[in-house]
Amino acid sequence: MMPKPKPQCSCGNEAWWLTDCKGIPLKLVCDDCVEEVEKEYNPWVFSGYSQEFLDEYSGEQIEPDY
Repeated sequence: MMPKPKPQCSCGNEAWWLTDCKGIPLKLVCDDCVEEVEKEYNPWVFSGYSQEFLDEYSGEQIEPDY
């Protein structure tokens, strides 16, 4: 059985998942690219957000945690 290939960043380096503050995977990145990729997202994605914030900002509803 062949070993599973390691995930790669768009630049070709070995990658890991960049996640939001709730642990939701956003994009595969490497140490060299992570700062540039983080600029693609609003800062609150990494610092935290509430349902009230999303209601005001985008109208999206977060599904409740069970």
